[in-house]
Amino acid sequence: MRAFGGSVILRTMRYAAVTRSVRAVAATVLLGVTGCSGGGDATPAVPASPAAQSVAAAHVAAPASPPSIDATVKSKTEKISAGGGKLTLPALPALKGSFGYPSNNAPSGAEAALSASLSNAFDAPTPSGANIVYFLQADVKASGFFITFNSGTEKAKIEGSLLNPADSYTLYVFIPSISNQPLDTISAGSPTAKHVLEFTSPFNSVTLPVDTVAILELGQS
Repeated sequence: MRAFGGSVILRTMRYAAVTRSVRAVAATVLLGVTGCSGGGDATPAVPASPAAQSVAAAHVAAPASPPSIDATVKSKTEKISAGGGKLTLPALPALKGSFGYPSNNAPSGAEAALSASLSNAFDAPTPSGANIVYFLQADVKASGFFITFNSGTEKAKIEGSLLNPADSYTLYVFIPSISNQPLDTISAGSPTAKHVLEFTSPFNSVTLPVDTVAILELGQS
């Protein structure tokens, strides 16, 4: 039984969310000019022109916008059935697919939060010298500490115009909170003439820690 991260890891803490504080800068605008002459009445204030008001508004600092998410990232949540099944991956313009998984000890309500990208939008480690064409972030949500998938012959399937039948592919599995080196490597072979790649699913005979982000990367060579 493979165990990503080893037996010494019981539960990996999630990174704390980072909050940002934005201070607004107050801008005071001179709307009119007042004056006096020999003790006479003050000159009435002259209203600012619309142009001046626009300039004033521009000087009032607005709250900073949060960083935009990479437009190529697609996300979805898939249920994990104790009887086994298939995780359908988030579809991207050039790739889609699924990962089969065997029976397991997942409790009721277990889910996999999946996000996919054609670029390293997750700032994940990558194998030295590898040309990674697909990134999948997976985070198992369930009660308990681990989900153990039994031995099986389930398949992974990825297809799309991005896959070149003349090339070969390798799937690398990372858990960045444990190691910057791949914890598993699976030879995926070459796609068919119809750009379909089928290989052994990484969920066969494996134990995954709950609430721990894993990154699966498809390398092209």
